[in-house]
Amino acid sequence: MELGLGVLLLIFIGVFVGACVLSRIPVGFGMGLGAIALLGVLGLPYTQFLQASFSSLDSFTYLAIPLFVLAGAFMEHSGIAGMLVDWAESIIGKVRGGIGAICVVACAAFGMLTGSATSTLTSIGKIMIGEMKKRGYSDSYAGALAAATGFLGILIPPSGPAIIYAVIAGCSISAVWMSTVVPGIIIMIGTIVINYFIKGRKEPPVPASEKLAPIPHMKNFGRQTIRSLPALFMPIIIFGGIYGGIFTPTEAGAVTCVYAAIYFIIAKIRGKKMSAGLGRIFEESNIGNANIGLLTIFSLCAGRVISLASIDVKMAEFVLRYCDNPNLFLLAFDILLLFLGMLISNNAIILIVTPLLLPSAVALGISPIHFGCILMVATVYGNLTPPFATAGFIAAGLSGAPFVKVMRDAFPFLIFGLFVIALVTFVPQSWMWLVNITG
Repeated sequence: MELGLGVLLLIFIGVFVGACVLSRIPVGFGMGLGAIALLGVLGLPYTQFLQASFSSLDSFTYLAIPLFVLAGAFMEHSGIAGMLVDWAESIIGKVRGGIGAICVVACAAFGMLTGSATSTLTSIGKIMIGEMKKRGYSDSYAGALAAATGFLGILIPPSGPAIIYAVIAGCSISAVWMSTVVPGIIIMIGTIVINYFIKGRKEPPVPASEKLAPIPHMKNFGRQTIRSLPALFMPIIIFGGIYGGIFTPTEAGAVTCVYAAIYFIIAKIRGKKMSAGLGRIFEESNIGNANIGLLTIFSLCAGRVISLASIDVKMAEFVLRYCDNPNLFLLAFDILLLFLGMLISNNAIILIVTPLLLPSAVALGISPIHFGCILMVATVYGNLTPPFATAGFIAAGLSGAPFVKVMRDAFPFLIFGLFVIALVTFVPQSWMWLVNITG
């Protein structure tokens, strides 16, 4: 007897959530158990699980993920955090609200090189929260500003979560990367403006003796850019190579990895202080890649079982029957992502949601690139959404302020984030133009 959509979803989600909550096992293992339970109920051979496990990682495109993770680990521990802060300060200069703007730009630059929101928040946050406190910012506000900008690396490529989505959805990696660039820049500019109105305009004017005239300011910017060029050159290699047709995103990961390793070794020889040695770097990247690999294996196995059980087809039929308005579907999708973002990691959300809801979105005429862009932007703001805001807890620990006060001060940035999510969701022309130009 063919089981209905509700029964199949209940079995899969019940085993998945029950295993994670009751046994406290990782999300990936819970998804795997849910898939195995479905195979048993449907009477399908368990060899399907083994075949999907192998084929999920037997992908040239997927190879880009471990390469970029290793390159990011090299850059994270190569002592570039302070250098990027100095470079950001040379751009902004000494103006009212400048220290907050420096935090935003430094987080974006560091996140672009490492691709990790947590690493950006802990590395740049450690430096910038202390500097903001010295300039009179409260502990809670300094933590809130760092929490609101630490995730920019996920939106500004190269982005690991975007690669994962592209692999699952069968999209072009470069197209998914480009889809989040404009939202990332809007978030940067909006956060700087909000910081100015909250803090900057209340600061006393910068003394004339501390201001740099245009020519000295440009000289300082040029000096800091040359000093930071070895680190800033990495994105040029990636995008110049990919969009110049020299290599694929996976090959770009390999080239970037070699470049980052050479940069690290040269910096080490020159006596720069490193936060970790080669052993620690390989250990961290291997652990990270193992976590991502297990998540990918179990999620793609679940995706295979979902396809065999026709859950994706039945879900699409259900959506078309009861919610044939794409805007209502997207609104519900945004709410779901904000809720999930409070509870689990971005990678887990991508791996869970994509096989279940992407077919329904496509059936409603929503492109996979549009779906992916919403997925990236909404999930990062889920990390800032109380009561389980991961970024808020990390920032509270770094700043020494109570979590509740950090989230209170982060509220204006969260409201702006909701505006950006709405813009990305309902006005895709605002960012799709860059995908069309580069595609």
